[in-house]
Amino acid sequence: MPIKGTNMRVLRSDTNINCNSKAHHLFEIINSFLIIAYLSIPFVWIVILKSEKKHLFPAGIKDDALIMQRRRMEDSLLQFRFLYERYVPSMVYFESVDMFRRILFVGVIPLMATSSLMRSAIGVGLSLFAMIINRELFPYVDTDTNVVAYIADIVIYLTFASALMIETGLNDGVNNLLFGLILIIVNFSVLAAGISGAIFRTKLDREKLIKQKEKLVSKIENGIKFSAHDFETVFDKIIHYEKTSSQCLFFYFDTIEEITSILHHGIPIKESTKGIIFTVLHPLDLTSVEKRYFKSTDAFIVCTLPQRLLQPVKGYNLSRSAMWLLPYGVIKTLRGMYFGELSDQIPWEEGKLLLPPHCIKRAYQISNSSNKTQQEIEQDEKNKMKNKNINICGDCLKNNKILPESLAVLEKMKSIMNVDDETPPTSISFPLPFTPLAQYLNDMEEIRKHCLSKNLIPVYHYTDIESAELIYKGGLMLNKEDGLHFTTLGPSGYSIGSPQYEKNIILDFYNEDKLYEFINKSRFDICLVFGID
Repeated sequence: MPIKGTNMRVLRSDTNINCNSKAHHLFEIINSFLIIAYLSIPFVWIVILKSEKKHLFPAGIKDDALIMQRRRMEDSLLQFRFLYERYVPSMVYFESVDMFRRILFVGVIPLMATSSLMRSAIGVGLSLFAMIINRELFPYVDTDTNVVAYIADIVIYLTFASALMIETGLNDGVNNLLFGLILIIVNFSVLAAGISGAIFRTKLDREKLIKQKEKLVSKIENGIKFSAHDFETVFDKIIHYEKTSSQCLFFYFDTIEEITSILHHGIPIKESTKGIIFTVLHPLDLTSVEKRYFKSTDAFIVCTLPQRLLQPVKGYNLSRSAMWLLPYGVIKTLRGMYFGELSDQIPWEEGKLLLPPHCIKRAYQISNSSNKTQQEIEQDEKNKMKNKNINICGDCLKNNKILPESLAVLEKMKSIMNVDDETPPTSISFPLPFTPLAQYLNDMEEIRKHCLSKNLIPVYHYTDIESAELIYKGGLMLNKEDGLHFTTLGPSGYSIGSPQYEKNIILDFYNEDKLYEFINKSRFDICLVFGID
């Protein structure tokens, strides 16, 4: 602001500041650079997202859920996820656009006019426009976020409208205290909506986390009819692919109920032995010594542990016992401070000392002397943990989707459970775990026989776990450009169990150009069996 009769200019908000001084000129230069840097941030974001366009919009994929899944797998997008992860795939640039909106409301509107009336009118127009855009686009993936954002836009509009009413005198007949209270309540409504949405979202995320943890828990497999050769096949696979050179296989026996609990929280120590006792003997080779020590031999778990951490248990009239002790001190040393990855954290939070379940590779039921059957125990555990299930219902083909009911595996499960077409929908869990070779071959033979009885041909579709969940929820979408990838080769046709298994699938479905794009990314962990005519 110039001072009349002089060449001096001072700041309107603080007349003690001389705008002609060198200090003020230096401040203006530095501040100009900072403003340009700040305003360039949204442009930089847009440039970055443009450079990653081929990863943000994978070729040939139209389904939003699959696009979002593919984006999560791309390592090059990891540091930019905050820019697009909250938005639907088509709104990938919305964060940058919304940044301009915030700058406009906070930094530009106050400088657009000297009149409070004009600034209020501009604010009303721009906030109304932003409110309409958010309502029409609904850019966020989460519906709750869209609702809160829309409520916030309404509140901003009402705030500017209230300022316009005050400037024009339209509120002269309204009690000032009442008018102010209404404005406060309106603004706090956004906070209330945000808090309630956060509480609801937290509840959903907690339930989802419980389900994810439950998926990681090993399941008790049926080994009652297993022969020594069947067990040897399983143990050889663990030795070759799931243990290091310093580890050995150890076995722990107990009731089905206890083994089920152990799979969720770990193996508890016994005060009498000051540790945990394992045996190196296979379930069909147990002697009377092991049978006397273990409370029950109805079920067992297979663990891989470094042998140097254990010490042989001597006694029992044996020169060298097949039983090994994992001492109390070792287990105490292995105890961590974070138990969030376990499905049942209660024993750990209570301060109990347990061996974490990460060392458990398999769990089998080998006899049935318990009061409850294995199925009853598993069902109790599922009810307790609220496992995610799917329903058997509906037609096999609807709205251009192959529904999961056409899966030959589902038909097999229905026949096993004695479910006919007139039976009400039944819930079963997926995916089925890979079983030992002999049982796997028997299962596949049952599937082929069932398909033959229905005049169907079994075909196979390989995918990852997340895509399999989407298929179970809504069916396998037909890709209009490329169709669907099916093969008549099952897992054994691609040499399952060998290091070449994943490579064989990729080369059969695609070509060598895709090999390094797909290899070692767990994109073919699930095999779905379909019956087609």
